[in-house]
Amino acid sequence: MVFVGDTIKGVIAAAIGAFLIAEVDPLSVWAFAAGLAAVVGHCYPVYHGFKGGKGVATGGGVLAFCVPLVALILTVIWALVAKVGKVASIASLVVVVLTLPLAYWQGVRWPALGTLVAMLALVTFRHRGNISRIFRRAEQKVIS
Repeated sequence: MVFVGDTIKGVIAAAIGAFLIAEVDPLSVWAFAAGLAAVVGHCYPVYHGFKGGKGVATGGGVLAFCVPLVALILTVIWALVAKVGKVASIASLVVVVLTLPLAYWQGVRWPALGTLVAMLALVTFRHRGNISRIFRRAEQKVIS
């Protein structure tokens, strides 16, 4: 349920951003900017002392609204990497690396692409502890 709620948060934010302009455009900078705001709010929630999640599901919701084919491809890749590697953080980081080229392939261009880069940078930053544990081979296997 948490995953679904976090994903819907990203979808709704991006939809609101897309509707801010007269012509609804899911590839607009406004859709990605509103989605970025949702990811920032998820990672640093005011009501929880600025201690939140890593932003993967919320960012996935932004992609689901803006570039649904990319979101579908990345979801399948995440599931496969998580199943084989049994580590959710590695799957998330693989998806982060693949997001930009896939989004570009689907027509995301500047300035929306820059906003997407900021979102991916934040998600990567939020995984810094996981990255450190991965290099030390200390990251827990959480998926069976």
